Amino acid sequence: MGLKWRLRAFVVVQVLVCITPIASAVAPHAVQPDSRDRTHAVWVNGPTHTGKIGGNWPTFSDTVTSSSDTKCTTHSDSFTGYTTSGSYCVTASNELNNHAHLLLHSGRLGVVVDAGGISPAIDVQQRNLLPRLGTVKLSSNSTAGLVYDNLPAATLNATLSISCPPDGPHPNETFSLGTSAEQFVSTGLVRQGHAVTQITLTTLQWQRSIDGVQMGPCADFEPEKDPDNQNCNQDYASSGGSTHCPLDYPVCEDFVQGVRWGKCYSVCTAQGSPPELWAEVSMWGDSLSFRLAWDGPYNTSGCAAKVRLAIQSPDIVAPNNTAEVAVDAAIDEDDGTDGIELYLLLTYRESDGVLVPGSDPEEAADQAVVTTTTSGATVVSRDEPRDVYVEVPTSTSKCGYNLNCAAIGLLEAAAITVTNPHATANRTVRLSFSRGFEVRDSTLSQSTPSAEITGLNVQLWNTATMAPTGIPLQLSKNWHSGSTSAYWAGFDGNWWTASAFLRLPPNSTVDLTLVVNYERYGGVPAFSHAQLSIVGYSDRWLWEEAALGTGGENICFDPLGTHTRAFITDVRPKLFDGAWKQNVGGGDFLQFYGESGALEYLKELDPQLHATGPCLSNASYTAVTRDDAVASRFVVSGSRTDDIVRIFLSVHLQVLHDVNFTRMVIFQIGSETYNYRATHRTFVLGHGNTTTTTIPRSCTGGTSKASAYMYTGGPQRALMDGTAPWWLAMDGNEDSVTLASNTMVVGDEGLVVRSFRGRLGGVDQDAPHFSILCDKFEIGPPAGLSQLLEGDFVEMELEYLILPRVGDEYAAAVDNSGSYTLQYLLSNMNTTERVRAQAIGGSLNVTGVIRSRVESNYPVRIAAQGIGSTLKGTGVMFDVQGSAIGFVPVVITNLPSPTIAAEQGLWLRPLGEENFTKLQQGADDSANDFWQTNFDRDRRTYEIIFNVELFAEKTTLAFGSHPDTWPVHCEGNWSSFSSCNASCGGGHRSQTFEVTTPATNGGNECEANDGDIASESCAEHACPIDCVGAWSSFSACNATCGGGKSVRTFNVTIPAESGGVDCDTGHGDSDWLNCASDPCPIDCDGSFGDFSECSLSCGNGTQAKTFSVTTPAAHGGENCTAEDGDTEAQPCATEACPVDCDGDWTAWGACSKTCDVGSQFRSFVTETAAAFGGQLCSTTFGAVNGSIQERNCATHGCPGDCTGVWSEWTACSTSCGGGDQNRTFNVTVLPLAGGVSCSETYGASDGEQESRTCSTSDCPVDCLGEYSNFSSCSVSCGGGTQQRTFVIAVNASSGGSPCANYAGGVDTSVCATDACPIDCVGEWEPFGTCNATCGGGFKVRTFIVETESSAGGSSCSYANHSVVSVACATQPCNASLETTATATPTSVGTVSVSRAAESTLKSSTAPSMLPATVSEPRDVLTSSTGGEYTVRSPAETTAGSMSATVTKATVSTSIGSSPTVSVELSAAHTTQRASTSVSSIGGVSTPITSAQAVDCVGEWTAFGSCNATCDGGVYSRSFLVTTEASAGGNGCNNGDGATDTQPCATEACPVNCAGEFGALSECSVTCGSGVYSRTYTIASHSTDGGSDCPHEHGYVDTVVCEQPACASLGVGTNSQDNEDGLIAGATVAAIVFVAAVAGVVAWRLWATNNAGNNRDNLRKVQPKRGITQPSSAAATTTITVEGELVERTSISRIHYNSDPDSTKGAPIRKKKTVFL
Repeated sequence: MGLKWRLRAFVVVQVLVCITPIASAVAPHAVQPDSRDRTHAVWVNGPTHTGKIGGNWPTFSDTVTSSSDTKCTTHSDSFTGYTTSGSYCVTASNELNNHAHLLLHSGRLGVVVDAGGISPAIDVQQRNLLPRLGTVKLSSNSTAGLVYDNLPAATLNATLSISCPPDGPHPNETFSLGTSAEQFVSTGLVRQGHAVTQITLTTLQWQRSIDGVQMGPCADFEPEKDPDNQNCNQDYASSGGSTHCPLDYPVCEDFVQGVRWGKCYSVCTAQGSPPELWAEVSMWGDSLSFRLAWDGPYNTSGCAAKVRLAIQSPDIVAPNNTAEVAVDAAIDEDDGTDGIELYLLLTYRESDGVLVPGSDPEEAADQAVVTTTTSGATVVSRDEPRDVYVEVPTSTSKCGYNLNCAAIGLLEAAAITVTNPHATANRTVRLSFSRGFEVRDSTLSQSTPSAEITGLNVQLWNTATMAPTGIPLQLSKNWHSGSTSAYWAGFDGNWWTASAFLRLPPNSTVDLTLVVNYERYGGVPAFSHAQLSIVGYSDRWLWEEAALGTGGENICFDPLGTHTRAFITDVRPKLFDGAWKQNVGGGDFLQFYGESGALEYLKELDPQLHATGPCLSNASYTAVTRDDAVASRFVVSGSRTDDIVRIFLSVHLQVLHDVNFTRMVIFQIGSETYNYRATHRTFVLGHGNTTTTTIPRSCTGGTSKASAYMYTGGPQRALMDGTAPWWLAMDGNEDSVTLASNTMVVGDEGLVVRSFRGRLGGVDQDAPHFSILCDKFEIGPPAGLSQLLEGDFVEMELEYLILPRVGDEYAAAVDNSGSYTLQYLLSNMNTTERVRAQAIGGSLNVTGVIRSRVESNYPVRIAAQGIGSTLKGTGVMFDVQGSAIGFVPVVITNLPSPTIAAEQGLWLRPLGEENFTKLQQGADDSANDFWQTNFDRDRRTYEIIFNVELFAEKTTLAFGSHPDTWPVHCEGNWSSFSSCNASCGGGHRSQTFEVTTPATNGGNECEANDGDIASESCAEHACPIDCVGAWSSFSACNATCGGGKSVRTFNVTIPAESGGVDCDTGHGDSDWLNCASDPCPIDCDGSFGDFSECSLSCGNGTQAKTFSVTTPAAHGGENCTAEDGDTEAQPCATEACPVDCDGDWTAWGACSKTCDVGSQFRSFVTETAAAFGGQLCSTTFGAVNGSIQERNCATHGCPGDCTGVWSEWTACSTSCGGGDQNRTFNVTVLPLAGGVSCSETYGASDGEQESRTCSTSDCPVDCLGEYSNFSSCSVSCGGGTQQRTFVIAVNASSGGSPCANYAGGVDTSVCATDACPIDCVGEWEPFGTCNATCGGGFKVRTFIVETESSAGGSSCSYANHSVVSVACATQPCNASLETTATATPTSVGTVSVSRAAESTLKSSTAPSMLPATVSEPRDVLTSSTGGEYTVRSPAETTAGSMSATVTKATVSTSIGSSPTVSVELSAAHTTQRASTSVSSIGGVSTPITSAQAVDCVGEWTAFGSCNATCDGGVYSRSFLVTTEASAGGNGCNNGDGATDTQPCATEACPVNCAGEFGALSECSVTCGSGVYSRTYTIASHSTDGGSDCPHEHGYVDTVVCEQPACASLGVGTNSQDNEDGLIAGATVAAIVFVAAVAGVVAWRLWATNNAGNNRDNLRKVQPKRGITQPSSAAATTTITVEGELVERTSISRIHYNSDPDSTKGAPIRKKKTVFL
């Protein structure tokens, strides 16, 4: 059968076959993508569902037994979220099942793929694979959730229709797209990144629309068997047979042969629908393609079959908003053709922002064309998806897992020309380069990659300049086979593809070259980070692989955790031998368990691999926890270097709302779900140069999540001591595999926390907290924190290190790499020391100098400020303070262009050197294969990345043209002005201009010349004039008496001017004088007031008025007519007054009866008759004289007495300690007619209660006591003791339980068991001999650590075996040339170099010096005209442990000048040159310049730690000579090794208080209860902050003692006890409060006299509040009654009550009272 591949291929070698319009060449910058072209692949609701199909995510336990060993309900610092068996504690959300939505989108369009399950209740499992699809109308930085919510609803409809003739084998049928039994669609990730995302959808099948039955007439099928009794169903590929079904294989019924998958399956018994059915979705920045494919035609027995594919969305511009396509899918028996695939392409149209089908004529016209001029490269342009593949030549080099990859240089894999022929419209190019990738062209010749695939890098370079363009390339690769889905679709096996999205302007063309590098880039191992298409392995989504060089992966990432449930997976060391190493992974970023214990996994995770390498990779991962509480962003970078695998990690967390949690992990090495061979011997922690903590590994947990492994070890959530950088070394991996037996060895691990800043629980944090769980290390929140608040955050910068183990493996890395860092800087160290060296070495301080802004110190990131695109005569400059380990990434950002001209680059000037040296690491001086260019599509700028070794203490770096050519602007300053030559009235002063930096290279001149003088006027103000003025004479008085005024005025004749002195008085001010002070005469003034009221209302009354003087006469004035107070009277109310009638009733007469009812009478008698209108008696009394009244009497009955009865006593209120019981009096018959009352008969009224005391025995009281706090330890380290004392608060009594110890009992504990800090002790050895005698050499000395620091002791200033070198023998050498024949400088002869340049060669990038000597004579030629001649063969030279080859030894001669011998050496890491003049040639002598004096150079080291903590110590430092004086130079002021000290810790050491209790006394009583006592004595008090004693001096402590019972008390005035237990009439002097009333501290007391029980006779005494309970049972408290001591006062009861507001109280029992 024939298959129709709708593809076309172009192979263009030098000559283009097709004719295109002449297009204008554009720079690569013109074709760069924009920010909206970046593609994203995001699972909206969390990790992929694919674990449901044979996977392990999420394996939550549906039910968890709440037993004590699960740890699932224990919300503590040790909570992990797992049961003891390793299952999750809380079941997962069903969102992962029902809403497994995959969002693919760019800034222009998006689609949602529904891969989730379908309810089993639905009979027909018909799928709508694309529930949302449309344009994106949001900004390019919108979150995935916003994009998802704003996409319109869409529908994908796929059907298979079978139409048969009337006599066909079966009726017409329609099948819809459905899924197999798993209910889920398996999603395979082929390519994922910023350019394109391509996925496969499998487990699809055709199902009959009416009933869901799977397509295929297989109900009664029985496969035939061949003669060997083998079934027709075979998979020859997996069983080791041929790739395809053998041609001679027997023909079976309904047999289908796979096109290229090697499977011989019957259509009935093959897995899934026959044939295999799958789909592909590809998303680019401006398009979406959907491909439905099947691996063979449908054999429908002569019936027609058509597959139709339709996508409907309101954003599609097509009839009914539907794009559709159809193809015949049955075998065409006439021509043998058949359809096996459908493509549906949707493209975003920029003009109106809609989606158009691929058939749209406007979009299809004049598409961009890609051609190649590389022999063997092939261009495949595909019609339906409208993308272009460039297959690299099959001859492209590849290598195995050995050292061969390191020998392969930069490969120019394919040169292409991209042309947009359209005259007015832009065109996009979906471009992919590939090797072995499935592009479905049966004619394409392909080859598969080999071992280099693990570490390859790809870049697009400008063909014209052969330099990086920065065009973003997405690298996807695969080296797995075995996945059935990938097998069907052709994506299994080894392949790689690099994809780019280009935007071409109208009528333009651009020339680009794909370059590929493997192990090395610019001679240094490169770093690569790419998507590893795990589609060849499984359907569990994204996996990323990163490597330093080739030879196997070094660190891998599983961002969504779909494979391992760990973000960091496989981790392997690098030994530079080209071979794979063993896995010591993994690790994890944010793990967050909510309040219920459920894992709040990350959702909306957007992985973006921005740059794959080779100098510095960059990937970011943004996500949010499932509960929308914590947003996260992780950034991962790897760097090109030659020493160790070093990964830079950046962690950013932001809390979006308040949330409680049970467990939180910010970063973890050794994930609890993925942790291999973590058999490190120790965890060593420190900060800076200080080691703080060493913790042995407590167990071997591996990947176990069980509590036995997760809770072992510690500490948990402890603060990391000190300040940044903090570091961790996982040292001494004890895995048994070694290089002697296997190359698959493990490594050690390290972590540097470069910076930490955060706020957790609302509290600012400036240092991380860590936990060690078994064999894992993690950074998390502080101990005790269980809630995050909105606005909390974490920002942390990390470096993750994977190191070779100490010994053979490290030595192998040194030998294989030739690394200067490994051989010298990290040699003679263990893993801990190497991690510490990385922490210290990365503590760089970067300072901007010229046109630079510092963005990061390590890696170094510098933003260029205000530079042009050509960099001609300009650039940026910055200083880097500090040396580093390995190659340091140096990133120059904010560049407008990627272009670096030949004379431009990165320039370095280490401290001590005068000139800048251009960095050149390429294959030759003109090669550009050592820097990386990235295009920032958001800002439309570039960043260029270098990797530099920084060995000097300070290095100045410049990027651009040679710094010496940069314009230097003049700088200068005017001096301060001189003093003015006058103080007033006008003077002058001057200043002088001094040029500090003259202008050069066309820089701007200063505003004045050096020495120019400028003057200005000064003291121009007038000189001061003082004020002059005088007072006038006083005026006449303005009155004759009573007081007047006389005035005078101040007149200014000369006012003050120019700061002169003012007059004391202002002009016109007045001064007043009193006059005429005698008083004037005053006349009297007064009058009579009104008459008063009449004294009577009738019967002749009187009324009066009074004279009042208001102003008395004075000073001779006239008197008033009357005296003050005189009165005048007059008569009033002269008429007679009315008289009222008055009278009264007589007394009642005797009653006619003595009881029942009788009668009484009385009469009214008038005494005064009414007159003058007064009231009548009839009105006032209702009677007249003689009126009679009658009334009843004796109405009461006959007399009767009251009767009643007392109730029974109630139960006692307590069983001990004195309680109460009551009874109540109830009246049964009331008294009548004066009968006797119950109060008289019974002494009680109705309802009255009576109380009495009961249960008077004491209650038992238990002793209460506890130990005091421990005293300070007797020593601070090395083992001491501390004590605490037992203090009794309440003694036991009445049979109560005693305390566990007696009062004052001492408990002693061991303390300060940590070893005392031991400071590091070391010293420099003397300098060795100089390695040269002239021409500049060096000598070295080594720092030897004699005693290592331990237990927190101070570290030495230098690491053990640190080496410093100083210059020596700096005078020039007298080299000579000897001829083999007599000759003159003008003759021709043979010259022998007998001793050529025994000089010192110094690399611009290395701190050490390399002595080089030509070891044997070499012949050179000279001529009469001079010239340069090279030795005929190289010579070997040796310098220390390094060897070099003399690749060139030359003699330069010119007439009249001294000959010069030059030597060039090639070492493993650099090429070095030096030259020197010689003294003679051919017998003619030339003078040698005398040696230049060299001054001594040296410096003091930093002061070490103080050698004491108190009572006086010293800091020490040493003087180190770095350059010795020579040739008469000045010596240093201090000798090498001289020491200097400064006092420290001068404060006195604290002295603790010393004291103890004396012996116990005898019991205080001889009978009854008493006390023992003892006294605390202080021998010496604390001083200088020492701990105080637990008691004051003289403090008395008591213990209860029980003696035989005392005789009973009976003294008193009455021998009979009353019912309350007291002796009636006894006199009370004191009351003893015993411990039975413990806890009551305030009392109310009163007394009752002995007059009887009648409460009317109760005499209260003054209540006394605030009586305090005594401290012991034997103490007494005296009661004061009405201010006097109770003495000889007859009292029968003393009442007390603890409630001050109560009026009642229980009487004190007899045993509580002392009677006298």
